Amino acid sequence: GYFSIVEDCGATADDKLDDGDAIQACIDRARAAKTGVWIPAGTFESKEHPFEVSEVIIQGAGMWYSSIHGFYARFNCVGNNCRYFDFAILGETVLRDDKSPENGFNGGAGTGSRLENIWVEHTKVGYWVGAGTNGLVITGSRFRNLFADGVNFCNGTSNSLIENSHFRNTGDDALASWSPKGDPVNTNNVFRFNTVQVPWRANCFAIYGGKDNQIEDNLCYDVVTYPGILIAQQFNSNPFEGKTIVQRNSLIRAGGPMFHLEHGALKVWANQGEISGLTIKDMLIDSPTFTGIELKGSYPITSATIEHVTVQGAGTSGIYLSSNLEGDVTFSFVVVTDSGKEALTNYAPKLKFQLILEEGNSGW
Repeated sequence: GYFSIVEDCGATADDKLDDGDAIQACIDRARAAKTGVWIPAGTFESKEHPFEVSEVIIQGAGMWYSSIHGFYARFNCVGNNCRYFDFAILGETVLRDDKSPENGFNGGAGTGSRLENIWVEHTKVGYWVGAGTNGLVITGSRFRNLFADGVNFCNGTSNSLIENSHFRNTGDDALASWSPKGDPVNTNNVFRFNTVQVPWRANCFAIYGGKDNQIEDNLCYDVVTYPGILIAQQFNSNPFEGKTIVQRNSLIRAGGPMFHLEHGALKVWANQGEISGLTIKDMLIDSPTFTGIELKGSYPITSATIEHVTVQGAGTSGIYLSSNLEGDVTFSFVVVTDSGKEALTNYAPKLKFQLILEEGNSGW
C-alpha cells in the first residue's frame, strides 16, 4: 500500500540523474493518502532541493541497500509523525558552513517522529532537532564522518530519546542537548546505550542547560580535542533544573587539548551560570589524556554528587578542582589509580568551595 518512488513516481535507481522531484511527489501523494513511501534498493540522487515531510512513513529496503545521495540528501520535518526506516543518506558536504543547513535531517520533529535503522554520512549534522519537538525517537542508527554534530537536541526538544546508535568521526558533539535561552527548556531527554568513537572536535556527549536530562549506559572512545562527557552552563543556555543524571557510562581515552585548555575526560563547567542537581555515578574513566574528573567554573556547582567512579591511568591528575570553583560536591566510592601526576589536584578556594568526602574513596 505504499507509493514506490520508482514504480509510482518515476525515480530511477543508479542512473546519477536527479530524482528529487519524483521523491517529493511520492511523499506528497503518500501524505494525502495517509500511507507511506517505499524506497527500493539502489541509489537515488537529490541535487536540487531538500524533502519536506509530514504525517508520512518513508521506508527503505535497509540501510545497506536504499540510499539517497547528493548535496540535497536532506529531510525537513514540517509537521508531525515524520517516520523514517531502513535507508541511508549520503551527502556531499565538504566543509562546515553554519549558514547552510546541510543536515541529513533538519528542524523540529513535532510529535510522533522516529528514525530507525538510518545511516547518515558526509553531511554537516546528522540531525539538528529544532523547536516543537516532543517525543522524537532515534534508534538503531549510525552517524559518521560529519562536519559538526551527530545529533543536537535544541530549542526546547523534550521527552526525546537516542538509543542503540553508533557515532564516529563527528566534527562537533556526537550527542548534545542544548537548551538556548529564549526558547522553551529542553526537558527529559535521554541518551542511552550508544557508542561513540573518535569525535574529532568537541565531545562524545554534552548537556548545555535544561531540566531532567540523562546520559546513561553509553561507551565513549578516543576523543581528540574535548571531554568525553561535558555538563556545562555555556552557549547562553537555560539554567539547569531538576535532576541531571549521568550514570553507567565508560570513557576510554577521552579528553584532549583545545583553545589552550587541557580538558578532562569528564568535565563539569559552570561557565555562564550555576549548575545544580547533578548526579554522576557508576562510571569507568580509563586512560584519560589529561585529567579524569575536572570541575571548573566562574559560577557555583551545587548539590552535586559523584559516586562509584573509577579513574585509572590518567595522563595528569585523577581529579582536578580549578581555582575559580564555587559551591559543593560530594564524592563517595571514587577510586583513583595510576595517575601520571598527583591523584588529586585541588586549587579550589576553601572559603568558596566545599569538597564533601563520604565513605569508599581511595587512592587520593
